[in-house]
Amino acid sequence: MKLYNIGKPEELFRKLDSMKGNTQVITPDGHRFDWRSNGSAFKSIVSAMPEQSLSNIEVRTENDQDTVSMIDFLMRGNVG
Repeated sequence: MKLYNIGKPEELFRKLDSMKGNTQVITPDGHRFDWRSNGSAFKSIVSAMPEQSLSNIEVRTENDQDTVSMIDFLMRGNVG
């Protein structure tokens, strides 16, 4: 799923940390980060940005429960 205008990336990161299955984060330029293996590297990259927000990223989950959980998280407006 594509996520846009993420003003609070730290809340998204906490949600991604709670995922039970494999989760990938894909940047607009196509770089793929396996969240379990490279989540901390991705967090470091974002925290080093002067404007700590993300214009868009893609999140792919393999676990159906994780997908439902992410949709619920987004519907509650937790990343704006």
